[in-house]
Amino acid sequence: VLKIDIEGEELNALLGAKDTLKSTRKIIVEIHNDDDFQKIRQILLFHKFNIEIIKVNMTFLIGTRDA
Repeated sequence: VLKIDIEGEELNALLGAKDTLKSTRKIIVEIHNDDDFQKIRQILLFHKFNIEIIKVNMTFLIGTRDA
């Protein structure tokens, strides 16, 4: 499980984590910058994650995939 919650730098973290994402089966991203939502979603889809969106006080993207 990879959890990303870094106060608005989630997109940059994902862009730098391409190798890590290849071996990650579950990821939780807390999105602080709504402008990055679609870009983050596209990165997860590119890496074949199934995505669930949870909105409470913040927006979370939960990505899962089979090994």
